[in-house]
Amino acid sequence: MNKVYEIFRVDDSVEILVEPDLKAMQNAVGGYIEYLPQAHLPKGNGCIEVIVNEEGLMRELLPNITMTLVCGYPVVGDAIVVTEKGLAEFMGGVWLNE
Repeated sequence: MNKVYEIFRVDDSVEILVEPDLKAMQNAVGGYIEYLPQAHLPKGNGCIEVIVNEEGLMRELLPNITMTLVCGYPVVGDAIVVTEKGLAEFMGGVWLNE
């Protein structure tokens, strides 16, 4: 199954990363990439992979409130989320209607 790569920006906008190669991911987060620990979705809906700027804390990037709430730990800067179906769709449905 193909994975969906979504960019969750600090301004709360979301876009799809169509060609998720290394260069595109680095451009999306503004530098070298780092994979964060997997975050578990509520109600047993699986896990997500989160990719951020490796130097986000050192560069004092703005907090990514949406991803911090989803992951349960602080996330700074724009973040790429990798899922099977897309997190934005999930958040707009199951998660927000708890």
